[in-house]
Amino acid sequence: MKKGWLCLFAALGLWCGAWAQEPGNGPEETAVSTPEVRRNVRRFEAEMAWGATFGYARLADQSNMRMGFCAGTEYRYNLRRTPLDVGLHFFGSFYWREPRASCTARFYNSSRMMGVVDYNLVVARRVECFFGAGLGTVFVGPTADMPVGAAAEWSSRFGAMPRVGVECWSHLRLTLGYVWTERANNHLMMTIGVVFGGGRR
Repeated sequence: MKKGWLCLFAALGLWCGAWAQEPGNGPEETAVSTPEVRRNVRRFEAEMAWGATFGYARLADQSNMRMGFCAGTEYRYNLRRTPLDVGLHFFGSFYWREPRASCTARFYNSSRMMGVVDYNLVVARRVECFFGAGLGTVFVGPTADMPVGAAAEWSSRFGAMPRVGVECWSHLRLTLGYVWTERANNHLMMTIGVVFGGGRR
């Protein structure tokens, strides 16, 4: 399943790049530098994103990590004269694990508030790659040391989130990220987001 999602993201990125480089648009539109694009971009943007999550930390007493779902919003400010943007990230994720001693899957859920920063690089007309990271607080339910059958209680933990992705036409954003926090709640996420605002003026 994970390989399938990775192949899908790679195919979408290649398709976006091929579309952006199609002939007939003139060299003045295709050969644009990153600083030039960033000078003409709108300052504020908001993103709504949805995607899949995969619990990625192995636990001694649990196996069969099942795919889950994530969704959230992000608000960003595009800095002038630099290829950086900064923002606030609000997301929730969930997935399941099966204890080895039981047939009942355990539901793992978490939500997070993070400050994020991305470095953007123009690779083709209307296509930018980005890589960045987030730091902040993650609110988790079940944890690795919680006994099977015990009721989960919410607790806050430190979290970090490295990520990479591609943005097409300034309004479609594909992101691959890894949320690092309490070990039972570490997970990989792959999202597709719609961006409002941003884009060229």
